[in-house]
Amino acid sequence: MSTLTKFYYPLPVRVSEHANFLDNLVNEWLSAYDCLDANQKKKMLNGKFGNLAAHFFPLASLPQLIWMTRWNLTFFVFDDFYGPLPLGELSAKIQRAMEILQGAPLTKDDNEIFRQMFIMRKEILPHVEGNLFWMDQFNASMGLFFEGMKADTAFSYREEVRYPRLKEYLVLREKIVATYPLLDFAEIEVHAILPPPVINDPVLRRLRQLACRLVSWSNDVYSLKKELEDHEAMNLVLVIKEEFNCSTEEAIDRAVDIHERDLSAFLELSNNLPGNYGPYGAAVRRYVDAIGLLLSGHIEWYDHTLRY
Repeated sequence: MSTLTKFYYPLPVRVSEHANFLDNLVNEWLSAYDCLDANQKKKMLNGKFGNLAAHFFPLASLPQLIWMTRWNLTFFVFDDFYGPLPLGELSAKIQRAMEILQGAPLTKDDNEIFRQMFIMRKEILPHVEGNLFWMDQFNASMGLFFEGMKADTAFSYREEVRYPRLKEYLVLREKIVATYPLLDFAEIEVHAILPPPVINDPVLRRLRQLACRLVSWSNDVYSLKKELEDHEAMNLVLVIKEEFNCSTEEAIDRAVDIHERDLSAFLELSNNLPGNYGPYGAAVRRYVDAIGLLLSGHIEWYDHTLRY
């Protein structure tokens, strides 16, 4: 099986009508990113991150989609721009990002990446008014991503890339894929902000984990060429190839098998939710269906992005 693999999800696919408008917004925002050169800005524009929000969150309102798109752009810029830094420098950038996400004011030393984070937080707050526990959850999700970024410095962006063992990688990738923040957004999209006892229910925790894994494995197959060129180690195909000393084709097949097992587990669980959510039952159902739309939309986005 080649890297042209097209994953199939037996789930509905919907796209917001605002996709093109959101991509144009990204182009406007990029003009303010004076920390990026022209080639970096073009790369970000080609990512179609507005289109990504439209595919991930097709039921969201336009105001919601604007800050979801802002997060997409800020995340990819932060990851690409700061990911290759040595651990000490990266940790300082992460600390500043977390300060802003937790409500710190901007300073004159903050560049456009941090200014956009600050704006995004202000845009989100009205949507979670009265449910500020959601913001704690979102910041924890971002913290997991940042933990993954720091751990990745031991492997990626080296002249001779090191690969983690498969068992270690499966845990690390769940963090660095940065899907948990998107799953948090899905609660807002479908008006299903769930209190901690519900969102942390074992079934929903497992569904969220499986969603992170599915986004990871499909991305690892589609981004294989890019990550080889960028000296990145966080790729399931490359980790399998290294650990089992097999061909790229066999490693892709093994990665696809892992993906398909996780997809089957997600479908089985999402179609057989327990009925013990009380007054939150309908909200849980909407939320799980929104995760399904996110997953199918993620696959469709690869037909639009030029990032990979």
